[in-house]
Amino acid sequence: QMTDMLKVYGAHAQVQSQQTLDAIRKQVTDLADNLARTLGIAMSDTVQIAQVFSQMGLEGQDLIKTTDATARLMKLGGLTADQSAQAAISLQNVFKLQSNQMQDAVNFLNAAKHSTSTTMQGMIDAIPRVGPILQQMGGSYKDFVTLLVALKENGVPAAQGANAIKSALSSLINPTK
Repeated sequence: QMTDMLKVYGAHAQVQSQQTLDAIRKQVTDLADNLARTLGIAMSDTVQIAQVFSQMGLEGQDLIKTTDATARLMKLGGLTADQSAQAAISLQNVFKLQSNQMQDAVNFLNAAKHSTSTTMQGMIDAIPRVGPILQQMGGSYKDFVTLLVALKENGVPAAQGANAIKSALSSLINPTK
């Protein structure tokens, strides 16, 4: 997995020097080792996540910070490496989050998961459905989670809540006669 990650690292800009590749290999390995010791995340999962973001063109500290936040999301949400990477991509793309904002988003999602009956998987699945329209109206991931949790706490399943939020927001944008 590390070899696959290094094959695409920085490929969109220019061929990277061996020194640069060695440095990023060490940073990813150190991060994977730290997460394995502190959170029990398999090193291979961390490298797999780093590979996904390397393919997207993230480099240096952006790659490390995003990989760290995504691995924590995986652990906190009981997700697979693929699910957590796709969730992080959704958060970044929909809500225009930078790598240094990812940890705050992960912490907020985790707090919502622990203080309500909403599951991490439910929130993650709803992001692509509701996020774009909410972001278009100036909302953030915090607004999204708040709306979803409010519906879930009133007995509406996350998937139906996401559809309800999307419909309500669409009606606000395009009201009927």
